[in-house]
Amino acid sequence: MEQLLQAFITPIDRESIYRAVTQLDWMVISVKHFLSETKAYNINTLSEYKDIFNLILTASQLLNEGFQALEKNKHITVSRKADKVRDLSDEISQKYIEEMVKLSENEDFKKVFIHKEILAQLKEIGRRLHITANTLQDIVVKMD
Repeated sequence: MEQLLQAFITPIDRESIYRAVTQLDWMVISVKHFLSETKAYNINTLSEYKDIFNLILTASQLLNEGFQALEKNKHITVSRKADKVRDLSDEISQKYIEEMVKLSENEDFKKVFIHKEILAQLKEIGRRLHITANTLQDIVVKMD
């Protein structure tokens, strides 16, 4: 961050770069929290959430592609990638709701509590993906 604060020439304003870096950092923190919770609860498999994991993976890949397109000044591509990430984030939220409904039918209070916490972390990762996609698109809007 110190280097960012020192003047350098870029078509992207420093505030936008800072926001993007901050959001990416928050996303990493959310993933770390997820991993910490699964370890603390001694959860070795979460195959029931495979769909959510795949959505997160796809959204992360698209976000990466969006930043790569930004570097090449492919603004329309950046915008499309950001749109797709937001759509996937919405799908993650919907899957969260579906899994919570299933979980609410379970009588095992301990399982409900643990999996609610795990699902909340996955939902937070999706939210961070959405916010980062917004930041990426904001950069393009300011550049055009």
